[in-house]
Amino acid sequence: MSSPREGKECQAVIHNENAKESGRYGSGPIALPDESAEDFVAEFNRVYASIGWTIERLAGEQAERLDDSKQDAS
Repeated sequence: MSSPREGKECQAVIHNENAKESGRYGSGPIALPDESAEDFVAEFNRVYASIGWTIERLAGEQAERLDDSKQDAS
């Protein structure tokens, strides 16, 4: 185990558009803050979109699928 913290459902995906353009996989799952998640995503995208980083929130079913696949890999 790499961390003593409990796992948390994947709620969003972070994308690196610069990596995608060069043919590398530039996305990964992230957990959002418990409070003001929408504000966090909007502010992150406003600040970091200019350098190719964006966050995309996942709908409930997508989040569950990612969480299930993460458990299967254990």
